[in-house]
Amino acid sequence: MSRIDQLVVTEVCDFSDHPGAAMIFDLFGFGLEPDEARGQALAVMGEVDAPYQESMALLADGLGLQIERYTHELTMAVSDRDLTVAAGEIKAGTVAGMRRRWEAIVDGRPALVFLSNWKMADDLTPDICDGTNRYIVDFVGEPSTRSPWSIWNPA
Repeated sequence: MSRIDQLVVTEVCDFSDHPGAAMIFDLFGFGLEPDEARGQALAVMGEVDAPYQESMALLADGLGLQIERYTHELTMAVSDRDLTVAAGEIKAGTVAGMRRRWEAIVDGRPALVFLSNWKMADDLTPDICDGTNRYIVDFVGEPSTRSPWSIWNPA
């Protein structure tokens, strides 16, 4: 018999080649001190909670799960060196990455998890993710499976 105990969807976005300084610095908060960026990012995060919760509700319905509540958390990551990215400069010790985690709690545990990892470089503190743009879907249960999806251009 098979079962799904947890579904985890992970997004990794490397924004180092994105030239939009207004989006990168002003909207997202890259290059700010962690506490300042946290306040800015939490405001943005509040605006995007609804689509994540709606997606989780749809998945839960398809899996026959009753969601008790939703949670979310935000982790800021910094670089120990200055970074030059397409949008400009990010000084050492300022925000160079962030992880947003949304959870749908079912029977007291996170049954559905969405992780959104945005970064400007690898080797950040804390280490939120490495590598290039991709999505990973993990089905944890019996059997457990992982489906990585890469973004590519066939041309």
